[in-house]
Amino acid sequence: MNRVRIFIIVRFYLPGYKTGGPLRSISNIVEHFGDRFDFYILTNDRDWTDAAAYPSVTQDAWNDVGRAKVFYSSQFSFSLLRRLLAEVAPAAVYLNSVFSPLTVRLLCMRRLEIIPRIPVIIAPRGELADSALAIKGLKKKCYLWFANRAGLYNRLTWHATWAQEAEEIRRTMDRAANIHLAPNIPKCLCPVASPSEKTKGKLRLIFLSRICSVKNLLFGLQVLRNLVGDVILDIYGPIDQNSYWAACEKAIASLPAQMTVSYKGSVQYSEVATTLSRYHFLFLPTTGENFGHIIFEALSVGCPVIISDRTQWRNLQAKAAGWDLPLEDRPRWFAVLQRCVEMDEHEYRGLSEGAQRVAREVDTKGAVFATLELFDAAIARNSLTEAIRQ
Repeated sequence: MNRVRIFIIVRFYLPGYKTGGPLRSISNIVEHFGDRFDFYILTNDRDWTDAAAYPSVTQDAWNDVGRAKVFYSSQFSFSLLRRLLAEVAPAAVYLNSVFSPLTVRLLCMRRLEIIPRIPVIIAPRGELADSALAIKGLKKKCYLWFANRAGLYNRLTWHATWAQEAEEIRRTMDRAANIHLAPNIPKCLCPVASPSEKTKGKLRLIFLSRICSVKNLLFGLQVLRNLVGDVILDIYGPIDQNSYWAACEKAIASLPAQMTVSYKGSVQYSEVATTLSRYHFLFLPTTGENFGHIIFEALSVGCPVIISDRTQWRNLQAKAAGWDLPLEDRPRWFAVLQRCVEMDEHEYRGLSEGAQRVAREVDTKGAVFATLELFDAAIARNSLTEAIRQ
């Protein structure tokens, strides 16, 4: 019996790793449902910011990658989209962005009826959050105005991963939008070593994310300034905004001598667990996260976190797993960081154990079931609509 086919469009996929969360969200879906659905993925033939294509894949052809077939395109076009959709004949299309040029092209083709009527599921992945919409805000506002009036987003299913994102969709797109709530499916990393030993007066922090204004590294550098003790902050991740990184470099140069801040470049996903285990805390003063895969991954390997209160990961202090702090309260950030500098091994071990406990308590089964319902409901809804039309 032929299985249901799902056609996924995502700008970057495996073996890439630089875009982090959005890529992990798709690979985790494929990993969990590859025995139920046949996944066909259209993506770029190179990783984000890379000039050269992946050496290990065949360009402009289908490749077997894990539980999916992946088409690594060297050049996207309307004709390519139309050809692949006709070839695959999917039961549903899953779009992993609101603003991606690939998303816009497919929605235009759908609106003009250049492609058959296929259920479309779209996941904003945090793109409709206020902090994300503020970047190139005028351009995005103009596009959304046009798209809503042109009906590009009519009659599709929105995949919201938490209640706040569902409200962002209603506020930005349509109060009556068809929204299905299905949390991100996380992947627990196995600790590869005991967390770094904690000595009073010393602190090792890791920032592991894209370097851009949304992730708020500059704020983090500023709150480190007056700490007393030996503090190391290692920064990992691709540089997304060169001007923002230049401001960060200026802030780094002005830090006192006891602060050691180094840029380490990007980290392959296979090295994330090992890398996290070398540090005492994940340090991420983000202005907003759709899920925060790196936060979950840090917790799962016993690396407690110091993050902002603008993510799904809340009440961490009460759970003895770290802190989620308001960005408006800089003195509190300083106080928490200074406490971490002065922390001894015994107190730190309690936080490390608490971090792993929080990761274990995440309802992965519930997220898997909700995602399955998302696909089934979108396909069934389209079948009902077609029956009514006939």
